[in-house]
Amino acid sequence: NNTKKSVTKPTAKKSSKTKEKPIKEEPAEEPFSNGIDEAFGKMDDIVEEPTEEVGEKKEEQPEKAKNMSESEKEGYNEEFNKAIERPIPKYVIPPLDLLSKPKATSGDKREEMRRTAEKLISVLDNFGVKAKLLQVTQGPTVTRYEIQPDTGVKLSKIVGLADDIALNLAVSTVLVAPVPGKAAVGVEIPNNKVTPVSIREMLESDAFKNAKSKLTVGLGKDIGGNVVIGDIAK
Repeated sequence: NNTKKSVTKPTAKKSSKTKEKPIKEEPAEEPFSNGIDEAFGKMDDIVEEPTEEVGEKKEEQPEKAKNMSESEKEGYNEEFNKAIERPIPKYVIPPLDLLSKPKATSGDKREEMRRTAEKLISVLDNFGVKAKLLQVTQGPTVTRYEIQPDTGVKLSKIVGLADDIALNLAVSTVLVAPVPGKAAVGVEIPNNKVTPVSIREMLESDAFKNAKSKLTVGLGKDIGGNVVIGDIAK
């Protein structure tokens, strides 16, 4: 019988063991860098220029001064003598018109001084001191009221009222003293506003014009409104 036998292929036996899955490796963490190596690493790309070797330099000898000829000497001496004999131009003092004029005392200030004088006489009268106002002199910072007390009033009594006068006039302080060269008592009261002293006012004063020193300087004004000068040469 021509019967074909079927050949059966051996089948591979299934392994009882399960295949293990490969483990993915996690990338290693890069170490922390402070950037110093990278910054200095970039400097490697800079090509340094070759430096030339510098040898010892020879000291340069100063050139010898050339001897002047007789004609050159004569020309130099002539120019020098002309410079000495040339007259010095006289200095011209600039005019005082370049400076601003001082401001005159306004009517408001005069009225204020009048009210202060009336208050002063009233305060003295309240404390039993009869007095007469003789003159008012305004200085840059203080105004002096010259009064003549009644007969028999002692100066010490008026001096003792200085604090009471300051209190009634609403000022910080009051100075009471005799006026030099006058039979009067000066009561100095601070001004509400300081009056500036201009330079022109000092330069135009008789005290400055009649000063003998060439180094005279204006310093300001005293309590009487008179210009005060000084001599730098002393």
